[in-house]
Amino acid sequence: MVNGKFISTALAFQLLSVPALSQETIGTITGQFDGEELQWFVTTDDGKSQSDWTNMGPLADVNIFAQPTADTVDAIKGTLLIGFQLFNLNATPAVATPEVTYLKEGYSGMFGSRGDAKFTIEEASIQGDTLHVKGSFEGEIYYSTDYLRTLDTRDPKMVSGQFDVNLDPVSK
Repeated sequence: MVNGKFISTALAFQLLSVPALSQETIGTITGQFDGEELQWFVTTDDGKSQSDWTNMGPLADVNIFAQPTADTVDAIKGTLLIGFQLFNLNATPAVATPEVTYLKEGYSGMFGSRGDAKFTIEEASIQGDTLHVKGSFEGEIYYSTDYLRTLDTRDPKMVSGQFDVNLDPVSK
C-alpha cells in the first residue's frame, strides 16, 4: 500500500522544484549604496510586475521596484524602489517628484530620500503601451525604522545608479 502522505509530499516537492517559466527580467539597475557596488533586477512573473507606469496625459508616473536577484519578483529585503514623474516625453524629458528608497533590512530598516535625488533621463519612449526609460540617479538617503515617517538625517548615505527598464502600464 502506498502512503498518501508520502505522495503528497513528493508531489509538492516536485511542483516547488519546477522553474518559473513565465518569469522575465525587464530591466536592471546597477549602482552604489554607501560605496558598495550593487545590482538590482526589475522582474515580471506571468506578465505581472510590481514595477509599472501610468500615462497621465502630459506626464508619466514611473514606479520601479527592483529586486536584489533576477529570480525574485516579490522580495522585500534588499529591494530598491525609485519613482518619479516624467514630463516632456516628446522632447527633452524632465523629472519631478524623485524618490529613492532602499529596503536594506526590509521594512524594519530602510533608507529614503527627501524628494531631492537628482535624476537624469537619457532615453524615454513609448512603444505600444510599454514605456522604455533609461537614466541615472544620485542623492543622499536617510535611515528610518518607521516606514519613512521620520528620517535620521545625522548620517546620510550616498546612493547612485543607472537604470534601463521597459515598463507595462499599471492597468495591465
